[in-house]
Amino acid sequence: MLYAVSFLFSFLGGLSSVGTAGTMILSFFSLGLVLLKTVGSGVAIFSNQFYPLLLDEVSFYLIVLSFLITYLSVFSGMYHVKEGEFSKYVFFMMFILVMLTILFSIGGYLGFFVIFEFVMMPMVFIIGIWGSQKERLTANYYFFFYTLLGGVPLMLCVLNGVKEGNSFFLLTKLTGSCSVVSFATVLVVILAFLCKLPFYGVHIWLPKAHVEAPVGGSMVLAGLLLKMGGYGMLRVFMVLFAPFALGKYVFLCILGVGVIYPMFICFRQVDLKSFIAYSSVSHMAIALGGLLMYNIYGVFGGFIVFLGHGVISPLMFYSVNLIYERVSTRIVVGLGGFDLNMKFFFYYFLLVFISNMGYPPFVSFFGEVSLYFSLLSFSFYIVFFLFIFIFFSGVVMIYFLVKVFKGKEVGMKVVYLGCRELMVYWMGIYSLCLMTFMVPIL
Repeated sequence: MLYAVSFLFSFLGGLSSVGTAGTMILSFFSLGLVLLKTVGSGVAIFSNQFYPLLLDEVSFYLIVLSFLITYLSVFSGMYHVKEGEFSKYVFFMMFILVMLTILFSIGGYLGFFVIFEFVMMPMVFIIGIWGSQKERLTANYYFFFYTLLGGVPLMLCVLNGVKEGNSFFLLTKLTGSCSVVSFATVLVVILAFLCKLPFYGVHIWLPKAHVEAPVGGSMVLAGLLLKMGGYGMLRVFMVLFAPFALGKYVFLCILGVGVIYPMFICFRQVDLKSFIAYSSVSHMAIALGGLLMYNIYGVFGGFIVFLGHGVISPLMFYSVNLIYERVSTRIVVGLGGFDLNMKFFFYYFLLVFISNMGYPPFVSFFGEVSLYFSLLSFSFYIVFFLFIFIFFSGVVMIYFLVKVFKGKEVGMKVVYLGCRELMVYWMGIYSLCLMTFMVPIL
């Protein structure tokens, strides 16, 4: 359905034959996902010949999300690169897609680590080549430093695990986890994933990278590359929960700071991209808290929030980019009155922000409700903490929505949304609605 809609908008928007051919290639890739699903589940013939790749429900949905966001990112950023550099831009995006497909389906320690670290390199090139300001070099320094901060300890743990013969972490049994790793080792492994998630305290690279990255880079970074940390935490918590139980209370207290404090930082942001980045930090922390509870509601809610955020956050960055294309600024004090000239854009923007706040019927609502049940099962007093999070999350979203669309007009002419822009919105919103109907299946 997604690719049928894209074909329609390709012809209406007057895309070249190269763009249409690219759409056909991605369509064949999407059909190949069905084969991957049957192969990973053992239904297809010769499914065991794909060793050492594994594919379960978690991996399959994240791979589908990777195809969707990469496709939308290419369409969103096709007019932000020079004509001679578009093939290079598509190459980096397709390289990220291939690496993520392997990452979400591989079962080995060593292969997982290599792909986990190497998939960040194309994003460094995207920020460095097509970044909007000179500060993109500083953003790359932060990006590389925090990747190295979590990568080196993880590499030592992976080499130690391979030496002991634990080559497949997806097949490691929970009953033997205490004899395999220590509590310190778990913290070291978690640090690598927290840097990618990111968790508050190791998040400094995220706002800088988002501000300097082009729109396609921001969409891939928020929708896919951050999910690598969530995927790693999901796998590690399933396998290494027993030794981590010793520090559960301390880690939960740190999570409380990581959920509430970024929401207050959002009030002080003047760049819309920085505001969305800090909002992502807060939402990822609440999903991590659900995983920490290690019950059915927490694991289910955390995974649903990861999936929903993988679509909502790219749509938010895309909406901010549409504003930047028309007024050449993302500074909040220089915006206002968009509701007077672009009424339909206001409705799309409002729909995306409401879905980010976790309102029904969008998929984030079901994920966050499951997370709340999980946290309340641990202690009823967390209800006060959740009330603060829900209240300020809604207030900060409405505050920025009013600042951008209401108030004094900025002198912009009436500009309608083009076919390409409508296609990205419709495909994103259609995916959110589809995820909502998939919740009972999950």
